[in-house]
Amino acid sequence: MGKKIKSALRSFTSCSGCQTELLNMKEAFEILTKFNFVFFPLIKGEKELDKYDICFVEGAITNKDQIFELKKIRKKSKLLVAFGTCATYGGIATISDFDDKKEIVEEVYGSGINKHSLKKVFGIGNWINVDYYMRGCPVIKTEVLEFAKGYFKEKLPNEHLYPVCVECRQKGNRCLLAEDHLPCMGAITYGGCKALCTSEEIPCQGCRGPLPTADVSARVKVFEKFGIKKEDIRRTFIKFAGTSKKYRRIIKNLK
Repeated sequence: MGKKIKSALRSFTSCSGCQTELLNMKEAFEILTKFNFVFFPLIKGEKELDKYDICFVEGAITNKDQIFELKKIRKKSKLLVAFGTCATYGGIATISDFDDKKEIVEEVYGSGINKHSLKKVFGIGNWINVDYYMRGCPVIKTEVLEFAKGYFKEKLPNEHLYPVCVECRQKGNRCLLAEDHLPCMGAITYGGCKALCTSEEIPCQGCRGPLPTADVSARVKVFEKFGIKKEDIRRTFIKFAGTSKKYRRIIKNLK
């Protein structure tokens, strides 16, 4: 791939944590140079192109104007990547879907809901076709590097279709659910994070979203068996990926 790549990172409703994480990597300069970013909110001003070879999209879609802009970006991009949990599932912004949205917005912003705001928050895949999902809150360094290497070899890496528990066991971590009765989501969450949280004895929060094969109902029963309160279980499921179909069905039954 000898040609010069035309890349962009576009950001919607988010904390900008994923682009910050990328910039914090010691390999950041090499990655940014190879991908030749013409637009990157934290370091470069906007430079619109008619076409992008690749566009990384960060953030959830929360209003109608963003849908319009996202569709424009999709048309311009040969390859489009959902960059992080907000772009993949809606992330933290989806928490407002499960309570009084008007009350939440007024508490945070001090005014009513913008007339263009959406009733429900979703990741970008609800509105456009996504070529590659890079999960995590924020994205994980090893996956960013894995993706970059794969892109230049013209073979994108496969998804990590195994739970966080696999990586936890590989590291020899003790089970925070079985031993401490903490609401750990590792058994139903996409792996690939190298068991980052559980290795520090922090239960998996499920930020990478539910595996296609995840038995969510069974996980809820295990939580209840260990005496975890229903409201705490509900909070765990709505925290990052409440927008996913698997979780929305369960959340309705946890009120």
